[in-house]
Amino acid sequence: MAGAAARSLCFTTDHCAVEQGARTVYVRDSKAVEAGPVLRIGRDGWAAFVGLAAK
Repeated sequence: MAGAAARSLCFTTDHCAVEQGARTVYVRDSKAVEAGPVLRIGRDGWAAFVGLAAK
């Protein structure tokens, strides 16, 4: 994840960091900063996901 401040979210006991780029949202395990994978999601896809999760 490239430099901007990430937002931390907590889902039960798991933690992830979410960073918004110009066209992409990056999600990773906040405890695996250097070694963990990063999931890249388009902003429209992220908005749809958050909308569904809020229901």
